[in-house]
Amino acid sequence: MEGVAVVNVNLLFKSLKDIRISWPAYAAGLILYAYLITSIYPTLFRDSTEFLRLLESYPESILKIFGGGTANLATVEGFLALEMFALMWIIIAGAFVIAYATGVIAKEIESGTIEMLLSQPITRVSALVTKSIVLFAGTIGLVIVTLLATYLTGLAVDIELKPEGVVALGIVGSLFFLAIGSYSLLFSVIFGERGRAAFTSAGL
Repeated sequence: MEGVAVVNVNLLFKSLKDIRISWPAYAAGLILYAYLITSIYPTLFRDSTEFLRLLESYPESILKIFGGGTANLATVEGFLALEMFALMWIIIAGAFVIAYATGVIAKEIESGTIEMLLSQPITRVSALVTKSIVLFAGTIGLVIVTLLATYLTGLAVDIELKPEGVVALGIVGSLFFLAIGSYSLLFSVIFGERGRAAFTSAGL
C-alpha cells in the first residue's frame, strides 16, 4: 500500500555499501582510543597519593572541571568519564552520526541522484525508513564496539568495570547519539543541503 513504511532490501544493501569504509574506520578509531585510555590507567594511578595531593591543592572550581572532585577522578570510572566518554567519544561517534544523517537526503539532492532514487518502485517513506535503519544500526554498533573495547581492555589490564554500569552507559549513549542522528536527519530533509545541515547539527 502506498505510503506504508516498508524496508527496501536493495536500498538497504546499497546504504550499507556506502558506509563499508567509513564505519569500520570510525569503529577502529574508537577501539584504539578506548584501548589507549583504558590501558594507561593502571600506570598513571598505580600510586595515586601524590597525584591526589596535587589535585587537593587546586581550587574547587578547577576540581569540578575534572569530574567533580579528586575521588571521582582517581577512580577508573571517573578517569574514563573525563578522558573518553565526556568528550572524545562524543566527538568521534558524533562525527559519524552527523556525517551520515545529514547526507541521507541532502547528499542525494546535491549529487542529483534523488530523482533516480524516487523513479524506482519505492515510496519516499520507504526510502527514508530504510536509510534511517542503517543510520540507527551503525550508531548503536559504534556504541557497542566502544564499550566492548573498553570492558575487554579493562579485563586485560586487571581493571574491574561493573557490567551493569557498562550496560547503563550503552543505553544512555545509544539514546544520546540516536537523538543527534534524528535531528541531523531532520535538518537534511529541511535544508536539502549537506553543508548547512551538518553545520546546524554540529552547532546544536
